[in-house]
Amino acid sequence: MSGPPQWRTLSWWPYSHLPPPQLLVAALFPTLRGWGDKNMIEKTLAFVAMVPVFFLTITLPVVEGNTGAANEKPKNGVPEGPVVTLEPDSPTSAVTAVAYDPVGPKEWNRWLVCVQCMTAPVFMVFMFGYDPETPYAIVRPILYALVAGLVWLAALQVSTTSESPPPWRYALCFAGFAVSIGWISAIANEVVGVLKAFGVVLGISDAILGLTIFAVGNSLGDLVADITVARLGFPVMALSACFGGPMLNILLGIGISGLYITLSRTDHEAYEIEVSSTLIISAATLLITLVFLLVVVPLNKWTMSRRIGWTLIGLWCVSTVINLGVEMSGVAGDWAVGHA
Repeated sequence: MSGPPQWRTLSWWPYSHLPPPQLLVAALFPTLRGWGDKNMIEKTLAFVAMVPVFFLTITLPVVEGNTGAANEKPKNGVPEGPVVTLEPDSPTSAVTAVAYDPVGPKEWNRWLVCVQCMTAPVFMVFMFGYDPETPYAIVRPILYALVAGLVWLAALQVSTTSESPPPWRYALCFAGFAVSIGWISAIANEVVGVLKAFGVVLGISDAILGLTIFAVGNSLGDLVADITVARLGFPVMALSACFGGPMLNILLGIGISGLYITLSRTDHEAYEIEVSSTLIISAATLLITLVFLLVVVPLNKWTMSRRIGWTLIGLWCVSTVINLGVEMSGVAGDWAVGHA
């Protein structure tokens, strides 16, 4: 049965101002869709992810595909998409209605975009403007964010309807990109805090945490992507990414963070950093690896063989074992203290 869903009408719900409650719940809590068809593990995961996905939904604009694609009628005149079982109008009726779920990223959801216009600017202010030492200083930026959200909300109300999105809808992609950076920063800060707490409890230094857990977590996605690209027949692209990613992290990561720290210091003094023994070992390993590739690859007729690959893996394993041994044995402390 196709066509609009026949949801039960609630006398107390303001239908003139808000979408139907079933549609509202389906949009704000997408992990709960098809709850009856989920097994126990899927229900547990859906319940755990319900709250974070809710905050992502109300703050992160998503623009994907053609907005008119969802209104097309494919085979047999039935729209494609998730099929949901709807509650019948009559409690004594044994017939259930099956309809197309209109809640998806390819649909123009005006009310959700209106909510995001108000929540996204406030979220960004909290992420990048909040200082625990001066908590009341964020009040004025929040007011500015609310004013900006109201301006965007007024523009949406004037230039759009619930059926037709604005022609500049794809500009929301840039807003979604900025909000995504804020969410990544928030999650990264929490993960760093948790791992830092474990490091303090277990007596693990920041250098070892960076060389093991943080390094694996930071580079695992690049590892999978580079292997996939190489298997697809683009080894040069994968090899370039192996060098380009660390180079970007080292140059821009250290450069931008160092510039920010230098400019934010009111005393205009140099920022003191500790160069630990594990960092010296890692830097030496990186230098040896680069020199090794610079010499061996030309001698190997500019080909990457399995022997070179196994050698690089062995260098990483040896370096990690030495770092862990030095850290746990306490043989060497900090070798030098420099100024940046």
